Amino acid sequence: MNSLQHIFCRLQAFCDPARRVVALVATLAISLSACVAQPEPTLVAAVYRADYGAARQSMKDKIARSSEPLTSRTPKNPSRDYALDRMRLGLLTLADGYAPQIGSAWDDLYQILRRAGINKDAGLASVVINEDLKVWKGEPFEQALAFHYIGLHYAMQGSWDNARAAELNSLFPLKAVIKTPDNRRISNVEVIQKTPDGEVAFNHPEEVRTNFALGFLMTGIAAHEIGKETGDPDRIQEAEENFRSAIAIRPDLRQVIDVIRSEQYNTILVVDYGRGPQKVASGLDNSISTFEPITPSSSARLWVSTELSRATYPLAADLNEMATDHRWNNLEDMRRGKAVVGTGLLVGGAGATMIGADQRSPELALAGLGAMAAGALLKAGAHADTRHIELLPQRVYVVPVMITRETTAVTVQVEGEPASRLVLTGLSPPTGKAAQLRYVRLLYNPWAGRQSGGVAPIWATSGRIFYGNDAAPSVGVQLPWILGGDSVRIPSAKALDDYQRAGFLLGMTPGELESLYRDEGITWTTQDEYGTPGLHILEGGHSLVSPYSGTTGYARLFDMDHGVYQPKSPRVIALRQQIDNQRSALSPKTIGQ
Repeated sequence: MNSLQHIFCRLQAFCDPARRVVALVATLAISLSACVAQPEPTLVAAVYRADYGAARQSMKDKIARSSEPLTSRTPKNPSRDYALDRMRLGLLTLADGYAPQIGSAWDDLYQILRRAGINKDAGLASVVINEDLKVWKGEPFEQALAFHYIGLHYAMQGSWDNARAAELNSLFPLKAVIKTPDNRRISNVEVIQKTPDGEVAFNHPEEVRTNFALGFLMTGIAAHEIGKETGDPDRIQEAEENFRSAIAIRPDLRQVIDVIRSEQYNTILVVDYGRGPQKVASGLDNSISTFEPITPSSSARLWVSTELSRATYPLAADLNEMATDHRWNNLEDMRRGKAVVGTGLLVGGAGATMIGADQRSPELALAGLGAMAAGALLKAGAHADTRHIELLPQRVYVVPVMITRETTAVTVQVEGEPASRLVLTGLSPPTGKAAQLRYVRLLYNPWAGRQSGGVAPIWATSGRIFYGNDAAPSVGVQLPWILGGDSVRIPSAKALDDYQRAGFLLGMTPGELESLYRDEGITWTTQDEYGTPGLHILEGGHSLVSPYSGTTGYARLFDMDHGVYQPKSPRVIALRQQIDNQRSALSPKTIGQ
């Protein structure tokens, strides 16, 4: 118990009304100052058991219920979690292997991150009440990573020009209050302790060049791909400049960049691993925000195996390093000021109220109560805003690989972490000059790892595609899954032709095939799903939109058995029974060949 709490406990022993009011206001201040924002526990739990679909649908539903759904334009006065919720949904969507081209969470987030002064209307409220009333834009390192993931979203679509623009936005200058000769990281707490003239230092920090090696690397890759496609020498030069900057910050990245320069690749894997640092409040009245690592930092490399090569690759980013460096954090001393002033008003007000009560002076007692009320509000607002992106990884790897044949499998694993092993399936060579990019979220669940001896789930390592899809159409029985086959392809003339070649659905038209899915309430375009795909039918949902091949979401859906589909509409039930009878009457050798 701190000294202030001790005083207030002593005050509660008095029985007259003034003293009771003092104790009540003091207790209120203590309880309010303890309220800090908490991470979304259900989202965190879902991510670390790789249940991306359910988590994504939950966040999608939350935004849809709000007054600011994804289908609306970016509001002029967004709610305080507007950007945070879209960052969550965007990360979950990417982790599940999706990069929708219309109406995505990233579109709105990109606009709001580039807007200046979105918190100007929250200024007075945040000073009087608390920091949590501000619209969340994240710490500088979170903003840089947001631009990075927006870039990955566009690169997954093959839009390298938009990817380059987003990654360039991640390279904004940083602000340093203390700059060490050896460029050592200084934490927020150290800044507060070691800054002799806080007001001047915080109001006029030194602007320094960013040390975001991942941003330089990805900007260079995007410029390089544009240069390959267009032959533009300016983009090639830009790529080299960014590559040199990345190597200057992280010399190990030379290995990755040498492969890019050699053009001995056609696929870029951006691989995330671990759980990012957690933002916590500390110090007087929890007024100082700091980040605490959860997954320990290490120099473990990423092991990657393809049909042509086997190699290890270095880290491109360590989020623990970024989050614990004050250059990557907001440098505001307002919270400390509120904490100190709030405490002083409470103590002084309590004393004045007690004296006024003893001397039977209503004026003095009321003045004291007023000071206490002001102090209580200030203490309630003194705590740091601990909202943060709880779905970020601890580290990022960037790997260039060569894919030479259809539906190739690539195995990736963090050295020394067998539970992170993941076999990426369904990758094929890109069709154009530019490389293709795939975002991969490696499994990280330390609790399950201890219980299972550090073994990855079966779907993560099977390397076998169980269901025909638009990236691997020839898998299994060429018949829709809803009719008892193994295909979850989007209904089309080509898919129907393959079904009919296998002896099924003879005489049916593409329109009639589509109507079967409509009868079941199944959709197959992102337009029908308001930009963000919903749960896939293989996991109990109503969507046929497939993740990109070579992603965690693709392996999670297609590389394990999901059982038998149970039709709902009378027409599909009847057709399913008819096909079951047809299949039982024929030799297995004549079915699905």
